[in-house]
Order: sequence, then C-alpha cells, then structure tokens
Amino acid sequence: MKTILYATDCTRHATPALRYAYKLSEKLNARLIVLSVYDLPPVLVSTIRAPKHRSRMAADEHMMVLHNYCSRYLKDRMSADIVLDVVESPSISDGILKRCHALQPDLFIMGMKDEHTLRGYFSGNIANAILAECPCPVIMVPNQLRYRKLRTLVYATDFEERDLQAIQKLVKMAAPYDAEILVVHIPTKEEYAGMEQMEWFKELLNQQVDYGNIRFNMIFADSIQEGLGAYVQDVRADLLAMLQRDSGRSFFSKLLHRDQVKIMESRSKIPIMSFNERCLQSSL
Repeated sequence: MKTILYATDCTRHATPALRYAYKLSEKLNARLIVLSVYDLPPVLVSTIRAPKHRSRMAADEHMMVLHNYCSRYLKDRMSADIVLDVVESPSISDGILKRCHALQPDLFIMGMKDEHTLRGYFSGNIANAILAECPCPVIMVPNQLRYRKLRTLVYATDFEERDLQAIQKLVKMAAPYDAEILVVHIPTKEEYAGMEQMEWFKELLNQQVDYGNIRFNMIFADSIQEGLGAYVQDVRADLLAMLQRDSGRSFFSKLLHRDQVKIMESRSKIPIMSFNERCLQSSL
C-alpha cells in the first residue's frame, strides 16, 4: 500500500479518525494525505478582487486551517510523510471523489456521522455517493474510536467470487499486523446448502489467496444484522469488512447493500471497511 487519503472537516470531534488514519498509515508504511473540502462563501462574490485571486486566497486560508488542525492534534507526529490537501467544491462528496480519482489512493478513510460535525460531513447522500463511487476501499471510523492494533478482522461473505477479490485486498492490510481474518456467513432459514457453499468457497480462497491466518465461521441467527453485530462483539473484532452488493439475489445481499452498510455503520463501534465494484479492479 502506497497512499491513504483521509478527509476531515477539521472539528475536534473528528480527531480520533485523524489519529486512526495516521497510525494506520504509519503501520502500513503508506503516505497519508489529509484532505479538507471547502466552499467559497457567497460574500466573496461581491468583492472587487478577481475570481482567481479570491480562489487563491480562500485556498491559502483553508490550507492554514488544515495545517493548524493537524499540527494541534498530531503534534510531534507531523512529518514529511503527511501531505495536506484542500479542494474547493460546493459538494463535499464531489470534491472528495474528484481528489480520489486524481490521486488514486489505495485506501480512503472518513469519519462516521456525528451530531457534532459541521454540515453533517459524512451523512446521508454524501456517504452513499462515496461508498458507491469511490475507486478504492473505504474505511468509516467512529468519531470516538481510539486506535488499537489490528488483531481480528471480520469479513462478511455471501460466497461470491467477488468476495475473493475483496479478501485479497483485505489481506494487504492484515498482513503487516499478522492479524487474523475471520470470514463469516450468516445463513437465512431458507438456506440449506450453507456448509457445502462454505467448503467450495474455502477451497477457492486457499487457491487464490496466500495468507495462512484465515478462519471460517457460520453463525445462525434470527436476524442477520443482529447475528453479525453479536459476532463482531464476541470475537472482539477490530474491523468489519463488507462488499457492497446492489442485487437482491439473496437476503444476505440486502444486508450488504450500501444502504445497509450505512445502517451497520450507525450501530457499529468499530471501523467498517467497504468495497464496491470499482475498487475491486484496482490494486490495494
């Protein structure tokens, strides 16, 4: 992994996500880019300065705000490996996606929705747009989370070949920590071939993924969401990874639709890593 992009609204409540991004980049030996998206205030339109000059002044001001923010909350951990980036956009999601496509990071990190964030930074359509369009995997970090070493990563599977691609990417993050990857499936009451599917999936995974620290589990529960939530608590997971599925081919597919990823996000106290179709074609 070479580059991690983290977007922030520069509020105090977002600082745990900033520190998480920094610690992760340090362990993965990746360059960290800290991004802030801003919009030009309407009052600037009526000034006598040329538009190009106004834009440059606004960019300089926001860069100073971002620099002061990172210096304050990262303190002596600020280094040449951290790159600060600001972009002007009336749409936060458009600004973020623009930089994601331009910078081609291996991983994008954002904080989860919080009532303290200005403008609801990653709520509603903003998060949905990023989850759907981001060209790399996305990690959503609870704003009150304290970084801890990754020991146990849970990947929720529906035994699709695309899951193999996502797990290959997850291994790139697990390997530097020597973390265990727990691949879990939660069958519905109508699903009778779960064990056979798991054996088929395990065989494919062993052929395509070179990582020895992977275990498989099947959890039976009345509700998939409740079962998955209870499982990540029982194993004390440090991260939950999901593949976005837009089809309704199974009940489990509905759980991992990007709208349901947002539901899991709202209930989760650990980071959630989301893979979409676009990022599966890139290298992590």
